[in-house]
Amino acid sequence: MALPSIHYRRRWFYVLWGGLLAASLGALARWETPKSRTEASLKVILRCPQDAPEGTRVQAWAGPAAQRPAASWQGEGAFADLPLDASHQVALPTVRMHVASRRWVRNAFVPRGTWNLLVLKVSRPGLPPRFLVASLDDDLAHGALVAGHLLIYSLTTRIGSLALDPKAP
Repeated sequence: MALPSIHYRRRWFYVLWGGLLAASLGALARWETPKSRTEASLKVILRCPQDAPEGTRVQAWAGPAAQRPAASWQGEGAFADLPLDASHQVALPTVRMHVASRRWVRNAFVPRGTWNLLVLKVSRPGLPPRFLVASLDDDLAHGALVAGHLLIYSLTTRIGSLALDPKAP
């Protein structure tokens, strides 16, 4: 009598491993699919009291960190393009930030579906533009940027201290 092949004797192990692989792929698909998609409100007020010459403009972009604009950004997709007023400040319009929540874990977000980056471009006449990049990950994780609430960022800075390139923070 011949012994059955090794594969025949291990067939239940193959079934078990195949089932575990299918379950893990299903769990990964559920993890990457947002449980809910909401919108949170963000308002930005920028003050540049010292070094803002006449004609200084501020452009603002918000979106996923993976899609952040490059240094050569000319304002495509900006939600605001406003000049500084006489008091060297600008209040940008309220932007609705997309938030995609993960399953099973509180305060976890799907990066490709969540707007977690704010980029401000300050353009002075005759000078290279400067950038302020703000990550909103901590605000999302701690519940400051949630649906039904308005988060107000009030920033006071010198334009000369801003970055020349919109690198991630």
